[in-house]
Amino acid sequence: MNGVSKFHCDGEVVEYDPPRILAYTWIANWHDDKSRRTVVRWELTPDAKGTRIKVTHSGLAQENLARQDYSSGWPGVLGQLKKFVEGN
Repeated sequence: MNGVSKFHCDGEVVEYDPPRILAYTWIANWHDDKSRRTVVRWELTPDAKGTRIKVTHSGLAQENLARQDYSSGWPGVLGQLKKFVEGN
C-alpha cells in the first residue's frame, strides 16, 4: 500500500460510551497525507440474534488508494471478529 512495507497507525479515543460506542482517530503511514486524521467509529446495538456491529471510517475522501483498501479491509476485520466470537 502506497509503497509502505512497515505499517504503523496511531490515534486517540475521541468517544467512549460502553457498551455501545467506541470512536478513535486513525492516522496511518500508508495514507497519501500521513498527518491526516481519520475517524473509526464502532457502534454496537443489540438485535434478535446477538449484537449488530457497524463500523464507519470517515475522513477518507481525499485518500483514494487507502479508501479502496479499507473497503475490503474492514469487512475482513469484521469477518475475523465474527469467527473469533463464534469460536471458529
